[in-house]
Amino acid sequence: MGNAYSAFTREQLDEYEECTFFTRKEIIKLHRLFVDLTGGNKALSKLEFVHLPMLIHNPFKERIHNIFCTDEQNQTINFDDFLDFLSSFSPEASKDVKAFTAFKIFDYDDDGYIGRDDIRQVLRSTVSNELVEGEIELVINKIFEEVDIDGDEKISPVEFEQILSRSPDFTGY
Repeated sequence: MGNAYSAFTREQLDEYEECTFFTRKEIIKLHRLFVDLTGGNKALSKLEFVHLPMLIHNPFKERIHNIFCTDEQNQTINFDDFLDFLSSFSPEASKDVKAFTAFKIFDYDDDGYIGRDDIRQVLRSTVSNELVEGEIELVINKIFEEVDIDGDEKISPVEFEQILSRSPDFTGY
């Protein structure tokens, strides 16, 4: 059995396979990558995480960190967090998982809904240099007109998924 990877027990690998969209072989490769990224440490600092090549230009990198970081005190990303993050963005992840992740990214105040302030933050993160404040308000109004089906001034996860299901860009992933 010269092929065994000693960082995990068979049971741990089984559990990772069950909880992610990765194969055993991919999990081992990702662990090796994680060890390389951390220099052998047990976690990535927030600064190291947001500067990963896959995130460096992502306008939501801080939100992504906050969503997947389970160590609120130290703000570090351990291997489990790293695997959850990569699994959620994996091509093998279901549309439901991707929709849930996108919803969490846009829910800046973490109240379980996407409100006007959340949309304002999304727009400021993505197109703030291209729109003036009045235009941002027009975009927010249009979004709520289209997406807020029950008119309660907040977008629920169900409403969010419905709009994503009509988006060819999202359904192609």
